[in-house]
Amino acid sequence: MENNRISRKDKKSSKKKKGMILYILLWIILVGASTYGFKYYFDMRMDEVKKENLEYYTYVQEKVDLLKDKTEALNKDINSLNDEVKIFNEGIDELLDGLEDIDVSIGNTEELQDTINTKLQELDDRLMELKESLDILKEAPSNGN
Repeated sequence: MENNRISRKDKKSSKKKKGMILYILLWIILVGASTYGFKYYFDMRMDEVKKENLEYYTYVQEKVDLLKDKTEALNKDINSLNDEVKIFNEGIDELLDGLEDIDVSIGNTEELQDTINTKLQELDDRLMELKESLDILKEAPSNGN
């Protein structure tokens, strides 16, 4: 009888151990599968984020390159206008030097005075046109942003 009891206890204990082992194995499988699923999801999301970042970086880089090109073109235009203004100023300086050399009596001649005034007005008009062009070019980079 005692053997029978021990045998029953052993069987019950053995069933409990098998159940526990089965429970632990299922738990390990569940944790492992969850960990694998999480890692797969995490890796997939990281790849998506990397792809989005690369696309955005490429977009920003293209915009930066475009702005560099526009800035270089505007700088060339500004330099060209500066050269024209310099030539214009040299012309005015020559005109003023010429006026200083003219005798005072010639300055009283109305016809010569009108010619000088006309030339000065033409130079002044040209200077205003150049100034307006320079102002437009100076404002252009801030409008491009």
